[in-house]
Amino acid sequence: MTAGPPLIRSVLRASLLCLVAGYVDAFGYIMLDRVFAANMTGNTVLLAIAAAKGELVLMRAYVLTLSTFFLAAILGAILKRLFGRGAYLTLVLAAGLLFIAAAAEIERTWTLPFLAAAMGLQGSSISRFGPASLQTVVVTGTIVRLAEELVQILVKARHGDATEEDRSTGVLFAVAWVFYAVGAGAGAVALVVLSAPLILPGFLLLAVAADLAIEHQANKRRGPVSAAR
Repeated sequence: MTAGPPLIRSVLRASLLCLVAGYVDAFGYIMLDRVFAANMTGNTVLLAIAAAKGELVLMRAYVLTLSTFFLAAILGAILKRLFGRGAYLTLVLAAGLLFIAAAAEIERTWTLPFLAAAMGLQGSSISRFGPASLQTVVVTGTIVRLAEELVQILVKARHGDATEEDRSTGVLFAVAWVFYAVGAGAGAVALVVLSAPLILPGFLLLAVAADLAIEHQANKRRGPVSAAR
């Protein structure tokens, strides 16, 4: 069994993936009638509100987004089972969907499912970053986990029991939250300054996929490994 990647590598991966999710969420919210592409909690609430108001057009958009995200997440889970540690394959596929949405100039009605599918694949690709489990396509749970970690660190520090892993986990959650916000801001700016703003998050997903592939090949050369993803 090998240890996971160094903390800095785990933090970098989580940061880039959270940045991508925030970026794509901002794009969807601004350009696609205030529908989130990654944050399915928000879409679930908005679907319920639209249903209560009888707003059928909005309901269709939310149902399409939620179902596409869910089916893509299932596909991602299947790919991980088929290819073992090949989580990077799902990120490559997610990047491809973003590139298609950016380049094909498809109708706005169909842009949203492409983005939701990409985020569903991202969410299913990797959830373990060093010492902690983290979901990169939503930030609410991350904020709660950060609060829990901070309290645990403070309690342990009083007794001199705080460990480096405790502090590392807190850093990871804090950075993930910050970069989700940074990504959303970057997405809003990119809509103004870039002609094809979805190209950038696509390349970021490919960068993380390449890093995962490199690690996977290195582990194969070292022999059988067991590392949860």
